[in-house]
Amino acid sequence: MTDSTFHIVVYIIASTLVLAAIIWGVTRLRAWGHAPLGHALMVAGLVSAAAILIGKYGSDWGMPWYVYYAAPLAITLLVPPLVYHLDFLRGLIYAVIAFLAAPAIHLVFVKLTGWSDYMPFLKL
Repeated sequence: MTDSTFHIVVYIIASTLVLAAIIWGVTRLRAWGHAPLGHALMVAGLVSAAAILIGKYGSDWGMPWYVYYAAPLAITLLVPPLVYHLDFLRGLIYAVIAFLAAPAIHLVFVKLTGWSDYMPFLKL
């Protein structure tokens, strides 16, 4: 496994755990209860894998830059609220936290490991 592949796998795992925690936390605010943790992990894993792979390899796959930058953001911000039928307020809370989570994950990786390829356009 190359360093780049290893980094991507670690990023997907970390992103999945963070996103699942956000989903689980936000869905706890619903009247009918929170999402089961296993389901939140599954949705977060699919979202994280799709977003990270498109973001990382979009250019290599011939996608225009505006697609491989916008698609991961759209997938992350839209899929979980649609899957969990979040109302506007809960969807907004989710979107804000999820939007802020990506640079936070990047910051942690830069400070702890020196890896800066999670969000290479964000120089820290």
